[in-house]
Amino acid sequence: MQWFAVVMLFFLLYSPAWPAERAAGSPGDTTVVSFAYFPQAVPVAVLGEVIKRDRLLAKALHRLNTEIRFQTLAKGNDALPLLRAGQIDGIMFSDLPTIEACYQSKLHIVGIVKQSYSAVVGRKGTMVSDLRGKRIGNAIGSTSHYALMQALATARLTEHDVTIVPMDVDAMPQSLAQGGIDAFAAWEPIPTAALSRYPDRFAILFRQKSNSYFVLAQNLVTTHPDIARELAASLVRAIHWLERDRKNLSRASFWTIRTMRVFAGKEPSLTEADIARITRNDLIDIPSVPLLPKGAENPGSILAKQFEFLKLVGRLPVGASWETVQRSFNRDLIQQVLANPKRYPLYRFDYAM
Repeated sequence: MQWFAVVMLFFLLYSPAWPAERAAGSPGDTTVVSFAYFPQAVPVAVLGEVIKRDRLLAKALHRLNTEIRFQTLAKGNDALPLLRAGQIDGIMFSDLPTIEACYQSKLHIVGIVKQSYSAVVGRKGTMVSDLRGKRIGNAIGSTSHYALMQALATARLTEHDVTIVPMDVDAMPQSLAQGGIDAFAAWEPIPTAALSRYPDRFAILFRQKSNSYFVLAQNLVTTHPDIARELAASLVRAIHWLERDRKNLSRASFWTIRTMRVFAGKEPSLTEADIARITRNDLIDIPSVPLLPKGAENPGSILAKQFEFLKLVGRLPVGASWETVQRSFNRDLIQQVLANPKRYPLYRFDYAM
């Protein structure tokens, strides 16, 4: 016993103290928030570039003992395992990945960051009815896959009447130009880039409405609502800054092109002018953005129909309930920010240039 007491005394005197468990946000304890966006998706990429440079956000988070780290991803499916593992706290991505993520993980759909279209692109002079027996490039289970099914239905065709060629969206325009496929379905900015590159050869055969959303982890919203509100404020502020001056949009488009180039390791197919035009059409000129559209969570909404599509193609269980996603909608967070302009400066800007 005497020997044991001596050993214990040695450890007490000379061993480093065991770290005390502290609540996140307490003095000396830093909360790290991970935010993801997609540098090749416009206008999501533009917003990501602006929010990343928001010094007001950085200062507000610093006061909350919080550090934000940004990461870039190639496509929505890349985010799903990270969200399930709790490695992403905030993200902006399109409708079908949003639905799938909300079913798999506890998330809050806070706002909308794009109102656009997915499109079926083919050779000029082609109609959807001409696609019977043809090869169509597509990303299976994606927003554009849903658009393709809607397009085929207008011509009384089904997936069994065509040959679906799974492929990366970036490869679709060149494959169509070289005759590897007869048409493709993709989300913006791929259709715009394709028509810009091949204006005399390609045409839009069909468009299907497609939205993107600002999504936060439920754990962040419930455990650190102050941090969640600062992120929402940065989103609103970014939109105001972009719409305030064409020079701001031009600068943000330049940032986006630069990140696209680094991320892909090649020259982007879009120009700064393309990015600015898409951002204006799909974000800035939408009056209600970033507020969620009325009835978006209702049964029968576009999202609810897309939910059923994901069940049909096996991305969700057959018995999955829409209520699981319905509970993810959070209309209050942005409203709280808008209702308190003194606390959240939405028209004062400070961006790292």
